[in-house]
Amino acid sequence: MPHMLAKQVFAACVVLSVAKLATAQCMGEWVAGSGTPGFTLSVSPSSSRFVGRMMTWDPDGTGPQPEVLIAAGTFSEAFGVPANNVAAWDGSSWRALGAGANHTVQSLTEFQDELVVGGQFTSAGGVAASHVAAWNGRSWRAFGAGLPSLDAHGLATFNGDLIASNGYTVNRWNGTVWQTIGTASSPIYGLGVYRNELIAIADFQTIGGVQAAGVAAWNGQSWRSLGTNSGSIARGITEYRGELIVVAGAVRAWNGSTWRVLGPNSPDGRYLGVYHEDLIVGGDMRVVGGVPTYSGLSRWNEVQGWRAFPVAFYTFDSIQEFRGDLCIGGHIYQQLPQYSAFVRWSEPAICAADFDCSGSVGVSDIFAFVNAFLSADPIADFNRSGGINVVDLFDFVRVWYSGCND
Repeated sequence: MPHMLAKQVFAACVVLSVAKLATAQCMGEWVAGSGTPGFTLSVSPSSSRFVGRMMTWDPDGTGPQPEVLIAAGTFSEAFGVPANNVAAWDGSSWRALGAGANHTVQSLTEFQDELVVGGQFTSAGGVAASHVAAWNGRSWRAFGAGLPSLDAHGLATFNGDLIASNGYTVNRWNGTVWQTIGTASSPIYGLGVYRNELIAIADFQTIGGVQAAGVAAWNGQSWRSLGTNSGSIARGITEYRGELIVVAGAVRAWNGSTWRVLGPNSPDGRYLGVYHEDLIVGGDMRVVGGVPTYSGLSRWNEVQGWRAFPVAFYTFDSIQEFRGDLCIGGHIYQQLPQYSAFVRWSEPAICAADFDCSGSVGVSDIFAFVNAFLSADPIADFNRSGGINVVDLFDFVRVWYSGCND
């Protein structure tokens, strides 16, 4: 559209917006059940089969093979495909990773282009592997004598090293043997990396001889506390918009110097993820944003605050975005005819300027945005600055005029 015509159309829309046009919301839907890729639990949510961890992995790095979703937990089949406790999904079909692991897989990471799994197993692909093993796309291998405990809950790659938590200890693989780099006063629940430091979370009070209330950082040489998060047991961990996020009685963010609780009425939870620029929190939640809910899954951003997902869940253990969908794993009940250990939330991946969610960018989007802007609707905070002002208007027009190509 010529620039002058665009200006004229926009001016006309400003005038006509007083007609109180409806502001559309782009809605998603849950995808689950027979015929959809997933893990079917045959009896009830009390079944021991579940998907407890997920991540994306590229089998050949920069090669031509596409990225796949890795799902791990306790199961012997992935929607009809025999797979022992770990499986891969390419977006249309599931496949096993060799013979898999002989017991529960609890954690996942990537190390030197290989998929690394940790858990309660003692062998992977028929190879003796004490609780930690690597899959290179063709075969499994062990990491020396492995780790002694049944609980390898955390795996991470830090400064080029493979790190694994094992009960009360955090351990580094030096290429030959495992070395303990820290011992905590309680079992480690998870590991992550934030601003070039390794992060460990749990309900410990000390780690590596340092006082630390549930969250601590290791810089490669020593441990330090990340202040006090003023919460309870720290469980979930992720990074969102430049801040370290943990769940500890509420959802809390660390900006490198201080903690803050995200928004009023922050829910508790256990698992974290990011989807379509929203922070995703899951767990046994009964209140989200001050509103009673049985969803067990919520999303948050600075503009809209906390919102629950529709439909009830039983319980779940993992969150991962994959090819535009939000994948959820665990024991999941959706008021469907069956229980499932894997479902997907799918919502349109549209241009931000498609404000009326029609699937294309046109004049109707300007009407919808101007109506929201004049009504001070929170969704008119187009640049998510935390306030609605003329900059949002200009940003919207710029993206709309470009057709989302800039």
